[in-house]
Amino acid sequence: MPKKIDPKVAEKVMLDAGLQPLEPYTNNKTKWKCRCLNCKRIVYPRLDSLQRGKGGCKFCAGIKRHLHFKMPDKVANEFAKKAKVIPLEPYVNQMTKWKCKCLLCGEIITPRLVDMKRHPNSMGCKKCANNIANAKLKLDEKDAIAVMRKGGLEPQEPYVKANVGWKSRCIICKRIVRPSLNSIRDGGGCRYCAIGGFRPQLPSYLYLVTNASLNAHKVGITNLDRRYDRLERLHIQGWQTYKKFDFKEGEQAKECEKKIFQIIRHDLKIPIYLSKEDMPLTGGHTETMDADLISLKELEEIINKVIKGLQEEPIAPIRKKSSK
Repeated sequence: MPKKIDPKVAEKVMLDAGLQPLEPYTNNKTKWKCRCLNCKRIVYPRLDSLQRGKGGCKFCAGIKRHLHFKMPDKVANEFAKKAKVIPLEPYVNQMTKWKCKCLLCGEIITPRLVDMKRHPNSMGCKKCANNIANAKLKLDEKDAIAVMRKGGLEPQEPYVKANVGWKSRCIICKRIVRPSLNSIRDGGGCRYCAIGGFRPQLPSYLYLVTNASLNAHKVGITNLDRRYDRLERLHIQGWQTYKKFDFKEGEQAKECEKKIFQIIRHDLKIPIYLSKEDMPLTGGHTETMDADLISLKELEEIINKVIKGLQEEPIAPIRKKSSK
């Protein structure tokens, strides 16, 4: 049977580990809802784990592990040079903000090396990166419309820029879609008529996979009847399927995936882990996360919670047209 100690002693063990209990103590084997006094996140450690010397907050533990991977100063400065910035203070580690000067606009900025390392071709200054990207994205509206029509779409609103969704009507199925000009340039088109891409009107599933060698987890969606088996390709590259969640329509899977990443990226502050270079044959690096920061079981709980929430959402009543 699980061992139970005096609740006051148990609470002191938690507080000494930097954790504030948020519910009554049960026993040393039961997860105990606490708030980390360092990062302020909600965690569920077990008392026996703390007594064995393990850390209480998985998020702080993951960050500490990252801090140990300190690359040589010379290599760090090379990444800064490629990112068009000049360091103004000594390099500390990959996760610490680094005071630098942008070589383009001259402003003082504080990028992290981990971001410059994952995207070596981008710039450390976000403002300059956005300005250059926006300048490249602008195209004459007449030429932009011609590109959309060639892709089988008729624009329904004025052109803004190439990376912004553009309301258009599909010439084939007559449905309204919002692809960006960039996606059409890359061979995309109407998501309902697409053969190779994800089709939201078909049965689909959301998958949770993991890769031990990359120490990463990934969440994604795909259609059930696709000739191109995305999971099989991931398996070849060392990914293993942990769970699959079926949906009658791809639109439901897409909405579920969107809410899951809102929790992972916004609420839990877990960043994109892998880069394009880490997944050259399968793509999907933006859907990855560090396995040290979140477990498969925790991801499964988030997915089930989101699915349950979507199922319980009330259906909006249909508004009848007023007769004249």
